[in-house]
Amino acid sequence: MAQLTLQPARKTFAMAAAVLLLSSPAMSGTAHAAPGAPPTPGSAPTQAEPADRVPPADRDKLLAQGWRTSADRVWTTSGDANGFHVLTATASSGYTWETAASLSEPGFDTDRWIGNACVTGSGRRLVVVYAPRTFTNKAHLFDRGGFTAVVDLKTHQVTKLPVQSSLAYFNPGCGAGETAVISQFDGETREDPKDTTTESRLFTIDAAARKLSKPIHLATELSSPVPVGDGITAAAAGGLVTVSATGKVTRSAAATGVPFRLVPDRSGAVVFMDRADDQARVKRAAGGAVTELARGTTAELGLVRGDGGRAFITGRPAHVSTLPATVRQIAVAPGSELSTRGELAVQRVAASDPRLQANDPAVARAVDVTATVTASGKHLSFRMTPEVASPEAIAGRAANPKLGAAARTTGLSAAEAGSPTNPVEAERYCSVPRNDVANQAVQPKPRNVEWAVNQAIVGTLNQVASRPANWKNYGMPAYAPQTLFPAPALLPAGRVPAQIMLGIIAQESNMWQAARYALPGVPANPLMGNFYGRDIYNSTETDDWDINWADADCGYGLTQATDGMRLAGHEKTDENGNKVEIALPYQTQRAVAVDFTANIAYGLKILHEKWNQTYSAGLRVHNADPSAIENWFFAVWAYNSGFYPNKNDGSPWGVGWLNNPVNPRYDPLRHPFMTVYEDARTPQNWPYPEKVLGWAGNPITATESPGVELRGYNYAWWGTDQDKAKVKPPLELFCTADNKCDPNVKVQPNDPDVVNEKPGPCLNKNASGLYDLKCWAHSPVGWKAPAGSPCNTCGNEQLRFNPGYPWCSTAGQTGCESDGISYPPACSVSTAEIGDEIVDNVPADAPSPRPCGPKTPTAGTFDLAFAGESNGTYPSKIDFHQVGGGWQGHYWRGSTRTEAAQGGKLKVTGTWRLGSTWRYGAYEVKISVPEFGAWTEQAKYTIHLGGGKTRYRVINQTWQANKWISLGISRSRTGRPSR
Repeated sequence: MAQLTLQPARKTFAMAAAVLLLSSPAMSGTAHAAPGAPPTPGSAPTQAEPADRVPPADRDKLLAQGWRTSADRVWTTSGDANGFHVLTATASSGYTWETAASLSEPGFDTDRWIGNACVTGSGRRLVVVYAPRTFTNKAHLFDRGGFTAVVDLKTHQVTKLPVQSSLAYFNPGCGAGETAVISQFDGETREDPKDTTTESRLFTIDAAARKLSKPIHLATELSSPVPVGDGITAAAAGGLVTVSATGKVTRSAAATGVPFRLVPDRSGAVVFMDRADDQARVKRAAGGAVTELARGTTAELGLVRGDGGRAFITGRPAHVSTLPATVRQIAVAPGSELSTRGELAVQRVAASDPRLQANDPAVARAVDVTATVTASGKHLSFRMTPEVASPEAIAGRAANPKLGAAARTTGLSAAEAGSPTNPVEAERYCSVPRNDVANQAVQPKPRNVEWAVNQAIVGTLNQVASRPANWKNYGMPAYAPQTLFPAPALLPAGRVPAQIMLGIIAQESNMWQAARYALPGVPANPLMGNFYGRDIYNSTETDDWDINWADADCGYGLTQATDGMRLAGHEKTDENGNKVEIALPYQTQRAVAVDFTANIAYGLKILHEKWNQTYSAGLRVHNADPSAIENWFFAVWAYNSGFYPNKNDGSPWGVGWLNNPVNPRYDPLRHPFMTVYEDARTPQNWPYPEKVLGWAGNPITATESPGVELRGYNYAWWGTDQDKAKVKPPLELFCTADNKCDPNVKVQPNDPDVVNEKPGPCLNKNASGLYDLKCWAHSPVGWKAPAGSPCNTCGNEQLRFNPGYPWCSTAGQTGCESDGISYPPACSVSTAEIGDEIVDNVPADAPSPRPCGPKTPTAGTFDLAFAGESNGTYPSKIDFHQVGGGWQGHYWRGSTRTEAAQGGKLKVTGTWRLGSTWRYGAYEVKISVPEFGAWTEQAKYTIHLGGGKTRYRVINQTWQANKWISLGISRSRTGRPSR
């Protein structure tokens, strides 16, 4: 929102930064803007014209013969903070790229939307599962948190379906027709191992009708399910299985291990891959018989689906048999994405040069695509910026019906009901609130984060970052980060390598302490995980498979610290109502939320505790020297998904199944994470510890200031490239006799919870002597050296900052670290520019961590009105944000929507009211817009002239400059202007 100015008889009245609008599917502001065209807004940094198509003059020589009439269509996906973008192009258009959809959900702060998609048999529709990147960090969100949509690649129609499902690499799975299958998992790891269950549900989706089936319940977990004929075929240990409508699982074909890459062909057969050690094979199951089509190493063989029940073998197989008509070999890299007819192979999809981007993390980033024409081997390069142009695609921004339906059915007592005017939620469970002016976090530079990590791991953070009372105007008492959170000494000695802690931070938060709207130096709401969870959970019995949003984890900042971060009185409880956590003191909670150094100290303390737990229990890698990067695998595993102590009663213990590399949820052909930077597109293909080790050796690219992106931190180093390439442990390393798991043996599970599971490698028995699939890892391991031996080829840390390197005490100081300088607030007050009186959007005495000094007294009041539900919740607050920029260092920000969107329940109205000194006459009204964060070209303002008369103005906010814009001169003869 902007700020406003008005003027009787050429006196001006200014509205100071209130609700700014980010263009997307509207917020309304009462003070609204003007039909006439405004001066041309400031433009984004100059950038080259995107090469979003093959030039017409080059098409005959570059594209396959017959391209004009070809039905070939290519599609790919790209995610950023703006959404999960579905991009598509047709051969007949010269591969002119379009954005078919940009999928996102309101209320989630994320640096990247990720997902999986598959194309239906017609080649026209995609079934898409998408989610914030950090959903891969939580088991229940990974297993059943992904949102689901059907996207029509031709019309760009988007239909969101009322179901959430797994982010496993194989989900969703498309068939040879217009049907797809999605999977939900409920593998809950509970404190008492005997309560751990293994269940799943399968849904079929009719993509043409955009309809969802009733679920099929399974007392087991299957991998890679796809529709075949009238049924479902899936992968289990030792082969393929069919699943009936009642959930009966029947063996249909034999294979080695768990098959993967299932592709139904148009004849009713299923083409798939399996593997043994480093050898992979492409096979085809038809009528109960299995034939081998190709074989090669796991690094050189691939299988991709096309349209019409086509399957494409890619890579460099060592042997290829005679192929059926439904299968074709294409000589491209095994990781290539192929077009529907196989005429174009996409090899790389990545963000373009960051210097060419608009300077706002919430704006879609340009994408570079490199591809090869398969018939000629000629290379093509494209660049496009995802942009939703068609009205049909606007639905990609609307809330998923699962969220909407849940919001309508969640009731609150009168005491719990929220306020329709206060942006702060008194009814929240997470302690430090959103949209509280007193609780804005300053976004750190990536160098700031590395500096704090370097100090914290050697114990000198207090020396350089002790905070005086009222530091940054937060009103907190004095504190020291590592006094609030002292880390226990590592066993038996040593410390955390810097890149392990930085890898965790990269995976958890993208090195953000504040929300995604803030660049380094800019204050905004603290980055929060699942803050609105409890407000939109549908807790009826029929929805037991939904995400339990009431179990909000309240993760804050860089490390997404959760323990103790709920409000006192709302701590987590067990099934008996007993508290399982203790809320930290409120001022300590605030430090975690707003101060990146305190947040790092808290995360480091937790990591120390996880190392000591696993080390003491015997979970050690190599000789457990903490200076070696790979030796942190168990501790990082426990940091993410917990450690379950040995109860000495024979029950399972250790670290759970989710992050086990052999878990079939993850792509069995994956290379080490971040071998190429495009791996960041699909983090769901790797378990958490592999991702952290990948980030340790391959830092993220992070924003330092507008238009400047740098390597986020120094990387860990290895002696040779070959040593680094072996950072990922073998898949079967944690499947051993010690945790009753043997990849070479298959037994029939017979525990009632998993009785339908087929033979597999887990040999664990419960107290009743039944096989129960609870093989939890807890034994020492080694893959670069024997367990217990030194690892001479492991990774090593690299420190950038010496212990005690100081923080700058004054502006302009050198040889020290300092806050970022992105988008400083507009602090000067010029009567000539602004006018005589100003109504600001926050009180003059509101604290700011980036203050302007004494503020101009406000000449009136500013109020907010949030649309709500009858049950006392206010979903309109979900997509409402504060940013410490613009005039006097504060504005509110939301998204534009149509009046009817979501039934109007996301509408927010900001009203500036004039003081009592205003009289009749002519008034010029001005509003301020900031230099970043305002992207709508149609911001509507309503000027109330008094006597029941109003005037409307619509303005373009995309100036990208701190600027006052006139709404024109309004004259009131019948009464005093009111607002």
